[in-house]
Amino acid sequence: MYDISSPRRLARVARLLESFGLRIQKSVFQCDLTPETYVSLKHRLLRLIHKKQDSLVFIPVCSRCKLKTIYRGTAKIFQFKDFLIL
Repeated sequence: MYDISSPRRLARVARLLESFGLRIQKSVFQCDLTPETYVSLKHRLLRLIHKKQDSLVFIPVCSRCKLKTIYRGTAKIFQFKDFLIL
């Protein structure tokens, strides 16, 4: 998940994350990442943000916790082997 202060940086971060996962909320993405892809994406995101103005949060979700995920209403169900919420 993220909070980006610049509209230009916000658009870049959103575009990058859309290529890796599913938008859950306006600034929250669910991504299926291998350990290598995770490292690559994290580095790419860190290059895009301004560290004193923006925030970026990575929350790994274990396989056991993933099984407890509940989708209701209009939430999109996205099947992952393992996933990380951004």
